[in-house]
Amino acid sequence: MNQPVIDISGLTYAYPNASRYTVLDNLNFTVKKGAYIAILGPNGGGKTTLLKCILGLLTPQAGNITVFGRKPPECVRYIGYVPQYATTKDFFPANLLDVVMMGAITSPLLFPFSRKQRQLNEAKAVEALRKVGLNGKEKERLCNLSGGQRQRVIVARALMSDPKLLLLDEPTANFDPSGKFCFYEFLAKLPDDITTIVVSHDISIAASPFTGIAVVNRSLSYHDGNNITPDFLAHLYGTHDNTCPMGAFMNNVPQMLSFKPFSITLPDTEG
Repeated sequence: MNQPVIDISGLTYAYPNASRYTVLDNLNFTVKKGAYIAILGPNGGGKTTLLKCILGLLTPQAGNITVFGRKPPECVRYIGYVPQYATTKDFFPANLLDVVMMGAITSPLLFPFSRKQRQLNEAKAVEALRKVGLNGKEKERLCNLSGGQRQRVIVARALMSDPKLLLLDEPTANFDPSGKFCFYEFLAKLPDDITTIVVSHDISIAASPFTGIAVVNRSLSYHDGNNITPDFLAHLYGTHDNTCPMGAFMNNVPQMLSFKPFSITLPDTEG
């Protein structure tokens, strides 16, 4: 039997400076190798807290969590992390190659690199940029790229450490709709040996090709595939009467997200 990438049982966490308010209560969650999972939930529902527990940045008060069969702090080298605010200033002068190569710096003792090591890192950075669809742009300045392209560069930087697990916190918060869905399609095409988890409060991303969706709102509810049901939404937003605008919205969301691609045949304008 294959060992799960993430195995969480009975996880409970409360911030000590918030009157011991329980942010996560008795969570159970298992992630298999190669999965592409969205963690959805309202602001303040505990999504980022769960991510920090997986990263080993927070220690839960109860329950167990293992990453690749070990305690989270022991697995940092296997994790690529794209934080919630991975933004840059418009005047940031670095080119894409330099930014991506920063992902190879795992310790201050490894910097500066020898000439040979730098050559190896450059080749690896070029390959990482190819994986995210930015091949040939190594010398372009980061500040000249669109928001979606910049985020791909940050993912390429995370890939420099050869992660087995890629965690992204609200990666498309400032994207336009078309750029958002292109980004999630791109993540779905990453190598199969990388397990990817995306955290977001934006339910529209459920239309993307996730292998599973978890809703976190103090507790956790998980569904295989990307099907959204009214009961699933009730966990996300709470219970609302059908006469309430929110209730009407929730009843229509599954239909809105189940759209299928269509094609349009344009009339012949010749002659």
